[in-house]
Amino acid sequence: MNATFWRRSFVATVGALTLTSCQYYFESASANARVELPFGDHRDTGIVSFDAALTNDLTELWHVDDRKPYRLALHVRPTAVAPFAPAVPTFMPIQGTNDVDPAFANDDKLLAFASDRNGGFAIYTSSRISTNAMFVGDRGWKILIDNFKGFDMGADGKSVFVATATALDIWRRPSLDEEFKAIESRSIVGAQNAGYPSVAFDEQEILFTEQGDTYHATLSADGKRYENKTLLKVDPTVCTHIVDADFTADAMTIAYTCDGKIHIAHR
Repeated sequence: MNATFWRRSFVATVGALTLTSCQYYFESASANARVELPFGDHRDTGIVSFDAALTNDLTELWHVDDRKPYRLALHVRPTAVAPFAPAVPTFMPIQGTNDVDPAFANDDKLLAFASDRNGGFAIYTSSRISTNAMFVGDRGWKILIDNFKGFDMGADGKSVFVATATALDIWRRPSLDEEFKAIESRSIVGAQNAGYPSVAFDEQEILFTEQGDTYHATLSADGKRYENKTLLKVDPTVCTHIVDADFTADAMTIAYTCDGKIHIAHR
């Protein structure tokens, strides 16, 4: 081998490894800094309901209508600080069945939800070409959930996290057009009846409801479990019990239900 070529290859390889290591360090440091930030700036939307999902620009709020059988409702507003307009029609579920647990993915162009229209609960998605467009269609995926306790979809639309009492069962797919496959299960240390999870875009932190409260947990160093379970608090003087908390795509804002109304808080 030519000595000059070898030296250039070696330097290039070391440089690439160094860059990758630095990138991993900064991404890890950024994630650690984010998960330690508390949520504040508590805002009451005035919407009486639960199980909300909020777009990253904070202008579109989907939630479960507070009537049975459950269906999804949508509120919009022109800016991130304006009041939400009254609910507008969304999907009309098959009579007597339920559509619940909305979640955004793929830059808010994919809406996932669970429905029991074919018997037990399964995952469905609807898509749109841009965030200004309406969602079209509802495609069912081969993820049937026994003893439904809620789910979340990863920010890129390629992962699904299904709650069990003590863990998250994780399904993944290579692309948005392919079926999901069960890959792994991550335990939630200290959880006994976890449900309705929300998983941050980088999977470094989760929120979940248990016994009428919401808890926060972080991913272990080996990536095999969620640990450091702590009670989520925003403003204890205003809200004593938080349920159904859901991250936005950047994990810097949450929508949640407090005393029967949907609230929003920011890091």
